[in-house]
Amino acid sequence: MSALRRVGCAAVLLLAALLVPATPAAAEPAHTSIFIELNPSTVQAGVQIEIRASCAGHPKPATVRSRAFGDITLAAHHEDELRGSVTVPTGTRAGEYRVDLRCGDGSRARTDLVVLEMKRPTRGPETGGGGAAGEQLTPPVLLAGAGAAVLAAGAALLLRQRRRTG
Repeated sequence: MSALRRVGCAAVLLLAALLVPATPAAAEPAHTSIFIELNPSTVQAGVQIEIRASCAGHPKPATVRSRAFGDITLAAHHEDELRGSVTVPTGTRAGEYRVDLRCGDGSRARTDLVVLEMKRPTRGPETGGGGAAGEQLTPPVLLAGAGAAVLAAGAALLLRQRRRTG
């Protein structure tokens, strides 16, 4: 084979290698991980939370359990995703609660839910004015003020009586 012919064959082989797309490798099926998410994950008692979870490609219903709200079942929502919602009962004490996901195949995941203490305001905000602003006067302060007013009124009456009689 002549040198010119070898160069021509090499050029054709090189061109063929560049123009023929590589055959893609067979893609492995994508497996989602096992997880559980709470939204919001910090609440006051009486608030509803949304739960989103995945059981790694097992769309069967899964159970979520917590001392904060008991047991609920999550239903398949979209592809590998499970969803549900629950309201934290109003009597739930403040604290951190474990939330466990148990998938139909026995797989598990966990997260935490924080329940905050529920405080009700006892007075208006301290915004700088108005009847609801600032600290409230305590009964001893009110009694002392009333006593001082009575003493001042009594002293004024005594002085007035002295001037009339004098």
